[in-house]
Amino acid sequence: MGGGEAAYGTPTVNDTDNQMMMRFAGGYKLYTNAEATVGAQLAPSDNSWSVISDRRKKEKFCVADGEVFLKKIAKWDLGSWNYKGQDAAHHRHYGPMAQDFYAAFGRDAYGVIGNDTTINQADMMGVSMIAIQALERRSAEVAQLREEVAALKAQLNDQQKQNMELRASLGDRLDAIESELRKNNTVTAEGRK
Repeated sequence: MGGGEAAYGTPTVNDTDNQMMMRFAGGYKLYTNAEATVGAQLAPSDNSWSVISDRRKKEKFCVADGEVFLKKIAKWDLGSWNYKGQDAAHHRHYGPMAQDFYAAFGRDAYGVIGNDTTINQADMMGVSMIAIQALERRSAEVAQLREEVAALKAQLNDQQKQNMELRASLGDRLDAIESELRKNNTVTAEGRK
């Protein structure tokens, strides 16, 4: 408990055994290094933790290839599960296994990312964002390909129409030539008689 009941009006008391309950109207900031650049915070009146992600507190950036990420994710056995000892009827979860996540994304050009028994939620979010970006890029490429296919279909239809018109024209010309040849053959045959 924190902040003093007088400041909040409503008393904060634990409602079950073995529970830690805290209340700080100014929020929470938890840093895990001496420079206060790594950690998480719960801002006043927020209901979920925010990972510190300020660009000014980061370095040694590596560009990720989203297509490679998608191929790695595609190989995972994703589904639902529960932790050993949990009542499966009430405590089910979705997501990857830490071993798969670590095998796929546990190393970059600079070093190790995470471990094979836990998944850092910031890394999970980052991998998800990279995959979403790759899918959006695919979507843009698919839209462009659809436009190209539509243009090619229109071009093919025009060429087929031109071919039909040309065939009709050639057929008419051939009929005229054959008719002329018949006349000439008839005139020549009559001249021989």
